[in-house]
Amino acid sequence: MGMLTSIPALTDAIGIIIGGKLVQSYLSGKEKYLAIVRSILVILLLYLIFNAPSVTLVITFQTLCTIFHGLVFATIFALPHKIFSKNNIGLAIGVINLGGMIGAFLAPMVMGYLIETFNGSYTSAFII
Repeated sequence: MGMLTSIPALTDAIGIIIGGKLVQSYLSGKEKYLAIVRSILVILLLYLIFNAPSVTLVITFQTLCTIFHGLVFATIFALPHKIFSKNNIGLAIGVINLGGMIGAFLAPMVMGYLIETFNGSYTSAFII
């Protein structure tokens, strides 16, 4: 199982590299739309992971999910470089990271509250 769970991490890294190249060249100017579509695919795949009937499907869906996550991640971090001047890019990336850290701080508490509120059901936590 340990070896299988390394596959999604590797595909996330590959997705980030490919996403960076795509945003830099072929898909320049369409970043917002690509991020939205890819994020929707990540959400769909997370739902499929949650409802997968076997370990094989969990790893398959998780691998696909991390590929699209990598593509979204690369797009989100490429956009500030295209939008902001070199004088403000550090601040822009800092604010993006701050938002991520706030989400990482709040998510476990919100999920715990939802699980407790819905009598131990993880469904609401996965939906949020």
